[in-house]
Amino acid sequence: MAIADWRWSVAEPEGGNGGVAVQLAPGAHIISASTDAGKLVLHVTTPSGSEVDVFDLATGQLTSQVKDSP
Repeated sequence: MAIADWRWSVAEPEGGNGGVAVQLAPGAHIISASTDAGKLVLHVTTPSGSEVDVFDLATGQLTSQVKDSP
């Protein structure tokens, strides 16, 4: 499984332990992270602003995204 766009990519780590690895694009930083109800919620700042990304922990899929407007 792999997901990618210009800000981040999500892939199953080597060894296939069922986890996910998030790799952020250059210049992006995680401000906070939390989990609840099988979701990973990341507050991320990027060169173009900040956003909240919600991932399903079972699949690694991005399920929601909220971005600030310039």
